[in-house]
Amino acid sequence: MKEKIKQGAAQAMRLVGLLNVNGDAVDIVAAARQELRNIMMICDAAEEPTQGENAPETGGAESEAGNETA
Repeated sequence: MKEKIKQGAAQAMRLVGLLNVNGDAVDIVAAARQELRNIMMICDAAEEPTQGENAPETGGAESEAGNETA
């Protein structure tokens, strides 16, 4: 689901990039692009903990196993 959101945000960024704007619209388009970048960053950050959660559990189990054999 996160990947679909990220892909949608990337497509929206491409479409916004096609716009030819001037005046106040430049600020509005810049703000919209920044929000899309934020969405993409949130999706990236949401994916990282799930990968990181497995590593400490494995490391903890190895540490405990090492203590039992010693």
